[in-house]
Amino acid sequence: MIELQEHENVLRIIRRFWLSLLPELAIATFFCLLPTTLWWTPWLLLVSNLTLNTPLLNLLFFTYYLFLALAILVSWMDYSLDFMLVTDQRIMVVEQKGFFRRQVTTIPKDRIQDITVRKEGVLQSFFDFGEIQLQTAGEENFLMKDVFRPNDAKNYILRELHVPPGFDPR
Repeated sequence: MIELQEHENVLRIIRRFWLSLLPELAIATFFCLLPTTLWWTPWLLLVSNLTLNTPLLNLLFFTYYLFLALAILVSWMDYSLDFMLVTDQRIMVVEQKGFFRRQVTTIPKDRIQDITVRKEGVLQSFFDFGEIQLQTAGEENFLMKDVFRPNDAKNYILRELHVPPGFDPR
């Protein structure tokens, strides 16, 4: 759980773009159709003496699809639990890695020196998503991948860097 400091306000949550799931969805669809396609190929039916309802075959299919569902769940968790939290005092980059590993990096506003946006390929250029890299003073760089409209997010963060903490324009 992420805890905010006293008098700290959440300004924006930046998440990954849904289109970044497309390659994993294509691979999952391929592996979902693979056993059925191989089973029903005519040449396999001719040389196979197996019946369609053997308990061992049912167990193999069940185990295969169970592990496939687990892989899809891990991909979905990785997608849905990665985000960047922009507050009026700091930026937190949260990255889920598998079921039980989560990395939360906190960057105070005064430590950020530069923000770089990178888009590679036709898909990222056409659908306007890419990665944001935060460069800090004397420390490592922090990366958030597959951000929708990364230039807008970069401009928002840069604008917020120059606003004093607790400032309310109302």
